[in-house]
Amino acid sequence: MQLKPMRLFTPAKINTILQILSKCDDGFHEIFTHMVPISFFDELTLQEHSMKNFSFRCNLRELEGPENLVWRALKLFEEASGRTVRLIIHLQKRIPLGGGLGGGSGNAAATLLALNRWYDEPLTEEELEELAEQLGSDVPFFLNPRPTLATGRGNILRSLQNYPLGEILLVIPTFSISTAKAYGMCKPRMSHPSTTPTTIRELASEIENQFHESLFSSYPALNQICELLLELGALAAAVSGSGSTVFGLFDGSLERNLFQQTHSDLPPKLSATLIVILGDLCDRSGKLMPTFLFLSETFRHSDECAGFTRKLISRRTIALSNFIN
Repeated sequence: MQLKPMRLFTPAKINTILQILSKCDDGFHEIFTHMVPISFFDELTLQEHSMKNFSFRCNLRELEGPENLVWRALKLFEEASGRTVRLIIHLQKRIPLGGGLGGGSGNAAATLLALNRWYDEPLTEEELEELAEQLGSDVPFFLNPRPTLATGRGNILRSLQNYPLGEILLVIPTFSISTAKAYGMCKPRMSHPSTTPTTIRELASEIENQFHESLFSSYPALNQICELLLELGALAAAVSGSGSTVFGLFDGSLERNLFQQTHSDLPPKLSATLIVILGDLCDRSGKLMPTFLFLSETFRHSDECAGFTRKLISRRTIALSNFIN
């Protein structure tokens, strides 16, 4: 029996707190970070075909090679499960590369989850976690994306319940930043672990990224974007991960403040794509709304002149993302 195509939406993440504590002997760094999934997605589609092997396609042709994390996740799945994957896998990239949003890691985790479901779950959750860790420090987080405290090299995870989030505004510059380069510029320092915030005001006071000092020196535009977001009314603004995406945290005034501005208000040197994410990013239990979904009917799409608009339709609109060009 031929299976229907499977479509997954793989989320990005932001780091609301990121501390680089020390450099380990193996070259990795010990970190303390809060990772939060957000309603900004790449799209992964699986479909049967009659060839002997899989076919991997991407809207960014330069990403179609064996170095892509989707490809690497598929090969690890084949080795661990003993299955031969005979599927067309298409990746529609929207999350920018080198933006500190974990797009590639989310793609890898989605690939593992989708293949395991397609082939009737030959691997346990523990086995999937082991494969995910082989692919990258952030990948295990995306197997079950929810507000999470990550320690060690990012592989020791603890769910953060009732994590407060309101509205965010992402600003994605036209340049990307190599994670390896960012870590190479950052000086680790031991610091006291932050407490878990319970209100949006507490979260705003806790937002921290230890990369700021070195990144702002090498990329002054990042500091200017943070200042711009604060002018728009953000309670706090920071770089996500190792950059280059900057996010602003708002308490519900985002739509009112933002659309009093125009895109031309951005100085030319800060030329960027604005991505507005409205609505709660998580429900009160801390679960991402939405998370990885296998039921494509949950989503509807529309293209508008202002860019790409996505609405998650359920009993109410949970997330609305506008891509303003």
